[in-house]
Amino acid sequence: MKKFIVILLVVLMTLTLFLVIKTMLYQAPEDSTYEHLHIDVADEAVQRFAAAIRIPTISYPDRIDTSTMESFLKYLSNTFPLVYQHLEVDTVSGFSLIFKWKGSAPTKDPALFLAHMDVVPIDEASAASWQFEPFAGTIQDGYILGRGTMDDKGSVISILESTERLLKEGFQPRESIYFAFGHDEEVGGNNGAVKIAHRFQEQGQEFSFIIDEGLVVITDGLSGIQKPIGLIGLAEKGAMSMTLSVDLDKGGHAMMPPKETAITILSDALVNLKNHPPASRFNASVEKMFEYIGPEMKWPEKLFFANQWLFRPLIENSLSKSNAANALIKTTLAPTIIKGGIMDNVLPSHAEATINVRIVPGETVASVVDYVRDVIDDPRVKISAEAVNQPRNPTAISPTTNDEFKTIRKSIYQVFGDVVVAPGLVIGGTDSRHYAEVSDAIYRFMPVMVSNVDLEGIHGVNEKLSVENYKRMVAFYENLIKNFNRS
Repeated sequence: MKKFIVILLVVLMTLTLFLVIKTMLYQAPEDSTYEHLHIDVADEAVQRFAAAIRIPTISYPDRIDTSTMESFLKYLSNTFPLVYQHLEVDTVSGFSLIFKWKGSAPTKDPALFLAHMDVVPIDEASAASWQFEPFAGTIQDGYILGRGTMDDKGSVISILESTERLLKEGFQPRESIYFAFGHDEEVGGNNGAVKIAHRFQEQGQEFSFIIDEGLVVITDGLSGIQKPIGLIGLAEKGAMSMTLSVDLDKGGHAMMPPKETAITILSDALVNLKNHPPASRFNASVEKMFEYIGPEMKWPEKLFFANQWLFRPLIENSLSKSNAANALIKTTLAPTIIKGGIMDNVLPSHAEATINVRIVPGETVASVVDYVRDVIDDPRVKISAEAVNQPRNPTAISPTTNDEFKTIRKSIYQVFGDVVVAPGLVIGGTDSRHYAEVSDAIYRFMPVMVSNVDLEGIHGVNEKLSVENYKRMVAFYENLIKNFNRS
């Protein structure tokens, strides 16, 4: 027994030493020592952005506001005259825009910067919660206030502002650069991004890389990280609205209820899904994220991520406790609509539920439908993946070893300074998913430094962006354009 205890202690000491050494050698795969640049952006640029917010370019579920979109396009041409003078400008579907900034001596495929000009409407139910007029476009206490400041007019105006600044300086890019601004991203992009991408395909145009809205520099991202984290989205989760429905031959009077009704059968199915969520899946984008972030963590988190072969279950359990982190590692199933019944004393013969599904890379629409069917295990519950909108699989995962990813990462460090920059996964959707046929390197990053609370304004109430962040956006795109021409 004594000998066994000694052997056990030796094994534990050896294991501990191995874990500690492995943690000490744990390093990020890329250099993060770049000069922090200071790029001055005048207050007049902020005023121009605020004026753009005052034009309510709203996309409704069944239409867009064409009159305000026309006003917005006119505003752009009047506000950025050098852009319209020196770049080729084309219109798609009446409102979406393509700009081509022709390079002087191109050596590679051009870059493509994406953004969208439309915004979501104001929810009448939450209108009273707004602390300011949603389209006032006022500047107050260091913030630009209004719908679209973050989603996504900040990108549109800052890209054009940076280009106008460079043109004033006489800058001529060696490499060609395109901008594509859709007018209907908030309702799917079918007449904007889809048609722009199709035009590029017809022309045989391919791009070195594409950058669109997406992840941000988050100040309160993960436990164990002291610095803000700049996340570059390598991929997007897939999405579908799944409908579960139950139809019985008859309903009946509620005074003599059977053991099961359409509603209870549907309820049992939903409870089964709640109690049996999809398993965690460390897809490649999340794996890469932790490759970059793990070495920056403090103890003991750094020890866990340096030795995932041993601590993976512990890591997964910890991440699952956070809604945001859980969404990175799992396909999520969120019931959003339930229908059933016509009167309080009548048993319904029909009941249905809509489930919003977000699919991690490595799974598909078909695999999730099969999973849901197996978990429910009741042929009376019919499953439809196309009853509400067109389902989509996760996008491909963009590379991190190419010069283009490194150029974006370098540009973030130069503008934001002492942060951690890493790959990530976008849990929502962007126009960039429509461009998969014209580039293998699609990245999703919005150059702002914000907290999770700040992000609640996107599609919510009191959307706003700090003046400092807008100036960072202008500086970032200007710097990215220059860096792309140096690489």
